Amino acid sequence: MRIADVRSKMPQNPNPKRRYKRRKLKKISKIILHCTDGDFSLMGIAKYDVTPRPDHHISPKGCPGFTYHYFIEKDGLIKFTMDHELITWHAGKFNGNSVAVCMRYRSTDNPNPPPKEQLTAAYTLLTKLCLDLCIDPDNILGHRELPGTGYNMVNGVKKLRKACPGMLVNMDKVRYIVACAMQKILSSLGHYTGKIDGVFGKKSEAALERYSKDK
Repeated sequence: MRIADVRSKMPQNPNPKRRYKRRKLKKISKIILHCTDGDFSLMGIAKYDVTPRPDHHISPKGCPGFTYHYFIEKDGLIKFTMDHELITWHAGKFNGNSVAVCMRYRSTDNPNPPPKEQLTAAYTLLTKLCLDLCIDPDNILGHRELPGTGYNMVNGVKKLRKACPGMLVNMDKVRYIVACAMQKILSSLGHYTGKIDGVFGKKSEAALERYSKDK
């Protein structure tokens, strides 16, 4: 996994009183996967996020800081952008208990999924985050899977508000790959003795708990 820590380089809102709230790591229970839906650079998005403007899609006062904790480039380079303890504004009511991972990937009108290098980096990062933060891989969610912010129910029918992280990103496959990777790692460390089947059941959950306590 190639990762660059760029947290110290990220721009902040020009108003010094406008800063993200902080939380304890134990409050984090989900990882939300996003995409840029355009070929936008990290700094281009970050500067937009923090700049006050009347037509800002989140707040005319601008966001306190960058909205994602990680940004994955098309070549698979992962950029660590914001502390996990910061409650960034990326998924409405889910901000407080989630970490945000964003891929530089245009999904709209794109017949192709994200590049292999980018997806591989995403799988590796998501696996590491689940292990480090003791998160069940079933709690890796695409933005489109979030009620209220990703979709609404209209007359009993799910209406998407977001396609993010792209309809060609199969979230069930993402969760399966991460679960298998976690089981392999937990098995190699002696915490898990079950099958490597991508089903994160009670044995896998207990192994993750043991791993978390032994870190």
